[in-house]
Amino acid sequence: MKYLLTLCMAALAAVPAAAQELDGAFTAKLFTSKGTVKYLKAGAAGWVTVKAPYLLEAGDSIWTGRKAKAEIYIKYGAKVRLGPKTHFVLTKVSPQDNSVQVLKGRLQAWIRKFTGRGFSVRTPSAVCAVRGTVFAVEVAETGGTVWDLFSGAIQVSDSSNRT
Repeated sequence: MKYLLTLCMAALAAVPAAAQELDGAFTAKLFTSKGTVKYLKAGAAGWVTVKAPYLLEAGDSIWTGRKAKAEIYIKYGAKVRLGPKTHFVLTKVSPQDNSVQVLKGRLQAWIRKFTGRGFSVRTPSAVCAVRGTVFAVEVAETGGTVWDLFSGAIQVSDSSNRT
């Protein structure tokens, strides 16, 4: 467990350096991809297969295939890793608040802690608010959600806003 935590913290520390290497105007970037990864532009009708690197905007969706993985850097200090068969939506990116949706599948996230900046993950059955945290979320076909916390703190609320 200590080794896993060390790896998670090293990955979290690397987020700002990697993000600084990206174009300053980027919102988010599909940084690595393996297997079949599809992209749906906000407002578009059809999915297209993409390879990293690929720039994303708020409202865009990513879907990973059966044996696929993808890693996305989001402006303002966040990195997310998508597991196989994951449907991910980048919902908001701003200096004050980043938010994403995981409709199905698994997401791991490394979030840098900055005063006044939040990060939230919405699933079909819960919302998680985080700051300076390393965590994972898995959403089943039924919409049921499981959260794993590796470091930091999270606040999870259900659809009735019970925390």
